Parts: sequence; C-alpha cells; structure tokens
Amino acid sequence: MLQEIWSLPMAFSAARSDYGIPSFMADPTIRQTPFATAAIQNKEQQERLDLEAAYHLAVAKKPADRSNEDLNIISKYFKEYLEEIGSEETDFQAKAQDAGLTKQEIKELVDDYNKELGG
Repeated sequence: MLQEIWSLPMAFSAARSDYGIPSFMADPTIRQTPFATAAIQNKEQQERLDLEAAYHLAVAKKPADRSNEDLNIISKYFKEYLEEIGSEETDFQAKAQDAGLTKQEIKELVDDYNKELGG
C-alpha cells in the first residue's frame, strides 16, 4: 500500500531535497517539474514492463532449473519495480505541489488513502 511519501523505508535510495522523497533518477541537467517527473516515471514503467515477460518466464521455472541468467532477471525485475514505485511517488508529489497542494494536504491525502485501504 502507499506509504507516507517522505518516510519510505528505502535506505538505499538517495533523498531529493526539493521533494524530500526518494529519487532514482537525480539528473542535475533536468529541471524537476511535473513534466520531467512524468517522463521519468513513464520511462521506468516501460523498462519494467519490458522486463516483465522475461521475469514471468524465469520465475515460472522450478527453482532448481533456474539459470544464472534467470536469477539475474528475477533480481533485476524487483529492483526495477522498486525504482518505478519511487518514481511514481516522486511524480505524485511533484504534480500535487505544482497544483498548489501543501505538504500537509498531500500527507492528509495519503493518510486518508491508508485509512480507507489499509496502507
């Protein structure tokens, strides 16, 4: 479920100071706007979808029959999935702030979501 955006337990990720949330694509040449975060989120989502078919084939095999390549695909898939989650949360935060929502209003939206759906 969606966590409070600024408290995700992803210690391995870098924090982006302007949004206070994980950023997996911190590129100093890109202006951090909702357009940039949407483009990054879409790119990461497509990368994960491209990998998903190979993941399904690899994970469908019996564990004893998985090759090193299968194991690498499985591992890479979960890394890509986590990066996509972080990217989606960055995109959500950027768009909400661009629309004029305060961090408190965004937190209330997340809290309401978590109450309703058990996040």
